[in-house]
Amino acid sequence: MSENSKKEVLSREELKKIVEKRKKKKIITVVSIIAAVLVVSLTAGLIIWNAVRVKPIKRTEEQAQVVGRVGKYDVYYDEFSYLVGLHKANIEYKYGNINWAGGSELANKCAEYVRDDVLEDIEEIYGIFTLCEKYGIDIDSKEINKEVNEQIKSIIETDFGGKKKDYYTMLEAEGISDAYARLVCKANLLEEDLLYKLVEDGEQIEYSLRNIQDFIEFAKNEDEIMRTTHIYYPKHLKYKDVNIEQTRADAEAVVLALRAISNKNERYEAFNDYIGAAPLVAGYSMTNLDGVYFTYGMMGEDYEGVSAALDDYGVSDVLETEDGFYIIMRLPKEDAYIDKNAETLLSSYQMAQLVLLKGDIAQQLAFDCEDVTALVKKELSK
Repeated sequence: MSENSKKEVLSREELKKIVEKRKKKKIITVVSIIAAVLVVSLTAGLIIWNAVRVKPIKRTEEQAQVVGRVGKYDVYYDEFSYLVGLHKANIEYKYGNINWAGGSELANKCAEYVRDDVLEDIEEIYGIFTLCEKYGIDIDSKEINKEVNEQIKSIIETDFGGKKKDYYTMLEAEGISDAYARLVCKANLLEEDLLYKLVEDGEQIEYSLRNIQDFIEFAKNEDEIMRTTHIYYPKHLKYKDVNIEQTRADAEAVVLALRAISNKNERYEAFNDYIGAAPLVAGYSMTNLDGVYFTYGMMGEDYEGVSAALDDYGVSDVLETEDGFYIIMRLPKEDAYIDKNAETLLSSYQMAQLVLLKGDIAQQLAFDCEDVTALVKKELSK
C-alpha cells in the first residue's frame, strides 16, 4: 500500500487535483474561457504574492442589476450577460433570426433554451454555495476571500507576467467582470472544501482511504462501478463538414456488423479495429482501447444508463447526443487493475458522489426571472 493510503482522508492538495479533472453530468461539455483560465491557478508553481496587489473591482451600475434568482441567491446582470454571450453563436445557429415582437414561439423556445441549458453554470455555482451552507462551510469567510484574491494574483503572475492591465483587458475582451471571475474562483475553492468535508465526515461519501479495502471489494463486485469502451462519431469537425444523417447511418451499420459476431473475443477485437480505423478514414475521435472505469455521476445519465443495461461484451444501440453518436461496449472488470489503481478509482468515485449531490440540489434550484425572454432579447440584440 502506498504512503498516501495510510492517511485518514485525502489531503487538500490531492483534492485539488481531483477537482481539476472533475466531470460534469454531460458526456461532452463546452468549457468556458473563464473556467479554463481560472483552473491554471490551481496548478501554479511558486508565486511571489507581494509582487501584485489586486483588489476586487466593484460592479458597474448595469452589472449590479439583479436579473433573477437561483434559490436564495441573486443573479446579477454581468453573470447572465457573460453566459448568454458565451453561447451567442450557438444560439443564433440553433434559432436563426428571431422575431422578438409579439412573443413568437421561436423567441419563447430560445428563452427556454437559455434558462434550461445556457444558465447551468451559474446554477451549478449557487448549487455549490447551497451545499456548502448545508454542510456547515462558511462561503464568505475571510479565509476563502483571501484565497480567491491569491488565485487572481496567481493568474496575473503566471499568465500575464504580473501585468494587471493585460489581465483586465482580457476580461473585458471576453465580456467577463472581475466579480464574475472571482465568483467562479470561489466556487472552485469551495467545491474542494466541500469534497474534503464530505470525505472526512463519511456520511454522504461512504468510502475513503480509511476503508479502501471495502471499496476495492465494492469496485470488483458491484455494478455501480462499470468498465466500457466506445466508438465516438462527432457531429462537428473543425476542418470538415459532417453529413449527420450519413454519420448516423454509418454508426448503425457498425452496430449491426458487431452484433453479427458471435464470439465475444472476436467481437471485442473488431470493436477495437473500428476505434483504430475511424480517425484514419473519417476523422472520428478515438477512445482508450482498454476502456474506462466509471460510476454514476461521471459519464452522463444517458451513457451510464445504456452501459448499465449491457452484458459483458454487449454492443449498444447508437446513442445520440447533442455533439455526436456513441457505440458502447460493456467490458468485464479486471481485479488486478482495480487492486493496482484502487486509490485513483476511489478518488473518481468520491468526486462522482459530489457530482450526484450537485445534481440532486440542481433539481431544487433553477434560474427564476420575471421575463427571461426580454433579457435574452437584450443580449442577442447587442
